Amino acid sequence: MAERPPIRALPGLLLAMVLVPLDQTALTPALPEIAGDLGGLQSMPMVVTAYVVAVTAALPVHGVLGDRLGRKPMLLTALAMFVTGAAACTLATSFPLFLAARVLQGVGGGGLLVGTQATLGELVSPRERGRYLGLFGVAYVVPAVVGPLVGGLLVAAASWRWIFAVHVPLGVIAFVLLGLTLRLPRPPARVRMSLARMAAALRQRGVRVPILLSFTVGFALLGIISYVPSFARIGLGVTAVEAGLVATALMGGAILTMTVSGRLITRTGRYRRYPVIGTAVMAAGALTLGLLGGDLGVAGLLGVLFLIGLGVGLVMQVVMLVAQNAADPDDLGVVTASVLFLRQVGATVGVALVGALINSIFVDLAPPQVPEVASITPEGIAALPTEVRELVEAAFAAAVPQAILIVAPLLVVSVALALLLPALPLRAHPEPVSSLKDLA
Repeated sequence: MAERPPIRALPGLLLAMVLVPLDQTALTPALPEIAGDLGGLQSMPMVVTAYVVAVTAALPVHGVLGDRLGRKPMLLTALAMFVTGAAACTLATSFPLFLAARVLQGVGGGGLLVGTQATLGELVSPRERGRYLGLFGVAYVVPAVVGPLVGGLLVAAASWRWIFAVHVPLGVIAFVLLGLTLRLPRPPARVRMSLARMAAALRQRGVRVPILLSFTVGFALLGIISYVPSFARIGLGVTAVEAGLVATALMGGAILTMTVSGRLITRTGRYRRYPVIGTAVMAAGALTLGLLGGDLGVAGLLGVLFLIGLGVGLVMQVVMLVAQNAADPDDLGVVTASVLFLRQVGATVGVALVGALINSIFVDLAPPQVPEVASITPEGIAALPTEVRELVEAAFAAAVPQAILIVAPLLVVSVALALLLPALPLRAHPEPVSSLKDLA
């Protein structure tokens, strides 16, 4: 297809998209310091839960309001909420104030997730959107991977408050850029959101299947990947820094296939094969990790993560494209929010369930002479006598693969769902294609 002029609002959209994954992951290494300063270590789970719940709850609300009131005002509102919440976190003097600020920031973050994806869907036709998949994938994956490193450096060099302080100028810049460059038509006055309209949109196979696929992939993928750094550190004996960097292998694979598949989708107009191949590759990687576990070694683990990343790049952004392509343009926000909502719910449930499985298996396998083994830390393991320490490390190295094997079949279900995706033509215009015949 012929090259189009660059999207003037693209820098602002990318910067707004970077803020959310950077915020979520940069906070992780600072949790003990935050809880210690403001509320005690027992408060750490509340810091994470409050933000995740706020983001998840905000997704459908921002999606519906964006369709009804317009994408630009809702996106700028989300940015303002996110920046205000970040500033309040920086200045918080008590744990309740900090928690309230995180909730406000989470509501804004949910709006940014929906707003950036839906705005791109409104600016670029599905046929042309493929060439932007890699760029937006990089804007999400890279901050998510480097966030813990950035957060750790800020905590070590200054204070945990700087993690939130840096979001303020970034958010202000994004706000100014989008305010000056984003030009979208007002939503038609005839658009009236209702439960019946939302249900009609979700009944379409081209919308329903990508949403379900987002849930299963989010559940299995995040449930598995979240514990790989701990597996590498305890089970394979790498350092804390090296454990934090193992996810870069997955990032490299994902960026590669996001970019390549996006270009091919724009060139050919066909997308269905990529989620099918991607889910199969992810399932193969997860099963390999579950079956071989510690026998992989560090090099083998990096190779498996790269393989899983290749699959991720063929699925995560493509299913959003498929859902937006099948939806009526007037329902773009609610469909985008539905995909992100189910992905977020799946990831949250997956992380919790896999964590519970690992903990249960680890307790069963750990030597009985270690008290309260379920709450032991890597530092605590290192302080154990050599023979006991080796038994504990072996128990954890076995627990993670066993838990992964339990949830890996869900990726096989994802392959089946990918096969159900309709092969609708990618439209190069704003008209819906739900009534058109599938491509052969």
